[in-house]
Amino acid sequence: MRSREMGLVRFGVFLLLSGTILPGCVLKEPLSNPDQAKLDDRLIGAWKHEDEKSKDQQSILFIGKADLRRALPGIMKAVIVENDGKKQIQVRTYYFFPTCLGEVNYANLLDESSLDGAKEKTWDRNRVQEWLLIKYSLENDRLTILLPDAIAAEKAITTGEVKGNVEETWLLKIKRITFTDSKDLSRFLVSGGDQKLFSDDHKMLFSRIK
Repeated sequence: MRSREMGLVRFGVFLLLSGTILPGCVLKEPLSNPDQAKLDDRLIGAWKHEDEKSKDQQSILFIGKADLRRALPGIMKAVIVENDGKKQIQVRTYYFFPTCLGEVNYANLLDESSLDGAKEKTWDRNRVQEWLLIKYSLENDRLTILLPDAIAAEKAITTGEVKGNVEETWLLKIKRITFTDSKDLSRFLVSGGDQKLFSDDHKMLFSRIK
């Protein structure tokens, strides 16, 4: 598995501590044009993951503006700092930009390994071959994040509700689900697909650190 795929998987593992969603669900192209993206200032700050089941594993999510060369105005940066089960600190960095469809907010996320530059990362959309789509909402000082349910995504693709491919990878026999047309995916989401693809069974809650 390529490094950027592993990055998406690691992010999926962080978000999906319950393991009920397969993190192999990606987009071939982002949901909207990053050239037209705008910052979501509401996300900026530090957020603590709320999880009663994993009290020994503390996770903090930092969100701010991207520190990339040639970064577009709407590109944002997320840094996850986690104290894992072995009491070791893990730090992971991702970049994303928001997409708003109606009143629903999504984030097009990519792993930093997709970006060029050993010391200073440079924004280059042409290097990014796949994206991870997440849904988020904010209310007061609480942030809710949801990832697509891979089983629901596979069903929507195989039944022809939305364009995409379903493949089984050789490694661990994980199914790789790819949405191949961003305009068609947008159509699917606004016409009821959002409720099929995302559910409260697969959400994570964060509270703002003041």
